[in-house]
Amino acid sequence: MKSKTVVLFPIGSFYPAQTGGPNNTIYWICEQLLQEGMQPIILTTNNGLKPGTKLNTWLNEPFGKIKYVKTRFHYLPLRAFFELMKIIKQVDVIHLTALFYPQSIFAATLGLLYSKKIIWSPRGELEIAALQYSKIRKRVFLFLIKTFYKKKVWFHATSTTEMVRIQEVFGKTVKTFLLPNYLRIDPPVDAVKIRNFLYVGRIHPIKGIDILLKSCAKSKAFKEQQVKLIIAGEIDSPYASSLKDLAAGLGIKNQVDFVGHVEGVKKRKLFAESYFTFLLSKSENFGNVVVESMANKTPVIASKGTPWQLLEDRQAGFWVTADPGEIALLMDKILEMEPGEYDRYCENAYSLTKSEFDIKMNGYKWLSMYNGVTNG
Repeated sequence: MKSKTVVLFPIGSFYPAQTGGPNNTIYWICEQLLQEGMQPIILTTNNGLKPGTKLNTWLNEPFGKIKYVKTRFHYLPLRAFFELMKIIKQVDVIHLTALFYPQSIFAATLGLLYSKKIIWSPRGELEIAALQYSKIRKRVFLFLIKTFYKKKVWFHATSTTEMVRIQEVFGKTVKTFLLPNYLRIDPPVDAVKIRNFLYVGRIHPIKGIDILLKSCAKSKAFKEQQVKLIIAGEIDSPYASSLKDLAAGLGIKNQVDFVGHVEGVKKRKLFAESYFTFLLSKSENFGNVVVESMANKTPVIASKGTPWQLLEDRQAGFWVTADPGEIALLMDKILEMEPGEYDRYCENAYSLTKSEFDIKMNGYKWLSMYNGVTNG
């Protein structure tokens, strides 16, 4: 009898932490793999965890075997390096979820030394806009990957634009495959729609939140109808303070609510009761927030810095140039929609999510990919 394929995920933080999209995306993959007869192993840190989580011991959970390693310096989790050396012989595939993270480089090196199959998911880190931050550090990592690893790993892209970008950086001959992020799609939260606009995610310049604020200030309907813009995300940063100042300077301070970090049922309810969700990023490899919004029957307006032309193709939202004037006109348009037309956008959004991004319906594709990589 063939033994289970063992897939190792060395990752900086993991569910129930909510410090980034992969916390949940990889969780859902692992949950599905375990149900399909594979053995996921997750080695992670205590970054983003609430007090009470059991640390430094292997736990058997409904999503696989996991160890949360206590570390003083998240960027350089030395204890995790030692754990990697102890467990490396047990695994068949190593799936890395960050390019510019020392643990990924260390795991890739061990994987090659022990002839393991390696999958590497850049998750948007190669986008030109993303490479503008911490330039020197990223150049060093890219040099190492190009020199020692690129010919020996599989690169995973979540969109066709990301696949093109991977090939631009590492060359057209590198091995790549395309699978979008799949999420666990629960029944939509039952909520009454409020004429609010919504942004959920990281409060960072690359996310184009300033463009969203400027668009609201230019929208006649937004101001006349006293629509609220809800911004959900960690607000303890100089950039978040600058956004509050911008809202005040634009004269819409009273229509913008910074509600801080949200998760779980509260987050889903926020999606469900909002009128439209916005994602106006300068660059985005995927954007889980788009799927999360549509899963709660709320259509999305996304910028052309994101790979979401599908929103327009399926009439589940709009794909726009990140220009405040253009977006303001679109805001006026959607706020004047007839109820029946708006309801169709909501239903189309949910239908798109269920058919294309539900892990239960599409998880077998990851199973096939891991088996394919393992078998060469």
